Order: sequence, then structure tokens, then C-alpha cells
Amino acid sequence: MKAFFKRFFEVLTPGVAWVLMTILLGYVLSRCGAIPLLWIVPSDVMKGHVWRLVTHAFVPTSFFELIFNGLFIVMIGYWLGRVWSCRELYLFCVLSALATGVVKMALGFWDNRGLFGTLPLTFGLLVAWARMFGHEKVLFMMLWEMSIWQVAVLIAILDIIMMAGCPCFGWANLLAVCGASAASWLFLSLRWKRNLGYESRPQSNQRIHRLEM
Repeated sequence: MKAFFKRFFEVLTPGVAWVLMTILLGYVLSRCGAIPLLWIVPSDVMKGHVWRLVTHAFVPTSFFELIFNGLFIVMIGYWLGRVWSCRELYLFCVLSALATGVVKMALGFWDNRGLFGTLPLTFGLLVAWARMFGHEKVLFMMLWEMSIWQVAVLIAILDIIMMAGCPCFGWANLLAVCGASAASWLFLSLRWKRNLGYESRPQSNQRIHRLEM
């Protein structure tokens, strides 16, 4: 157990620590009866409760989800910390939550039931992880060598199964999470193309300068 906690704090990046503290705060508030103020219900958002568009994703549905998704967030965050700053990681989690909230609002006519849980954060980070490191190999559960793509799909399936046992489960809610994940993929693809164009621009100018010389 001591070795586990030592390894845990070795891979815990500042960005992930802030995400976990926010989730832990959401869990504590939910145990105090604050879920009706934090989850997203389209009819309530239309009344001006706009904070629900983000807060719903930082409220675990159970202690098991807090531990299960928390561990995977630490694992994925360790990889993303190689290329993202603390601020970028946290903002991406907020954007993933917001994207899910927007899609949920668009589907409000279909199903007005509430949505909360850390699934939007996990799915968003899984998308980023697979997008950036998909072809690299990892030892899943320290037993099986798998590509990050395969691990990401497996974790997503486990999360969906876990969500199926929650009171807020519904096809509209699941579609909202998946739709937001697709938006995250598009966002990362556009960002990658923009960064690629930005990095190639100085090289092109340097080549032109050499030709002029």
C-alpha cells in the first residue's frame, strides 16, 4: 500500500491535482444534498442556472465512481502533462463539461432528466489521450500490453456500463457525452493543424531567406 501511494503521488501532476480537488469538492457537496443545485436539467438552465452547464461533470454519482474515474484521470493526466500545462489541462476538462452541457441542452426536448457524473471528463481526457498517444503501448492493469487506443476504448466501455446503473442514465444523456467527445476530437484536430501551420511558417520564411542570399 505504501508503494502504491508513493507511485500515485509521483505521477500526480498539478493539473490533475486541481481536477481531482474539484471533483472531491463536488462529491462532498453532493453528500450534503447539493446535487439538485449542481446537476444539469435543461429546464433549470433556461431559468438562468447557467453554472450547471459545467458543474454537473464534477459531481461523481458514487464513491466507486470517484475512485474508479479518479485513478484513470491520474493515469491519463500523467501522459497529457507531457504536452499540456496545468492550466491547459484544467481548461480542457472545463470545456469537455461545457460541451456536454451544450449538447444536453440541445437534446432537452427529447429527455429533460438531470445529468451529473464525471463521465464527460473521463471521455474528454480519453479522447485527448487517444488523439495524442494512440499508437503507443502500455501495460493495462500491469498485465496486458495494449495500445493506448485499445485501452481508451476499454475504459470508455467500462464507464458506460457503470453509467447504466445510475439513476440519471438515459440515451439522451449518453448521446450528450458522446457528442461532446466528438467535439473534443474536432477541437484537438483543429488545434493540431493550427500548431502545425504555426511551426512550419518560420521554416518557410527561413528557406526563402536562404534562397535570397
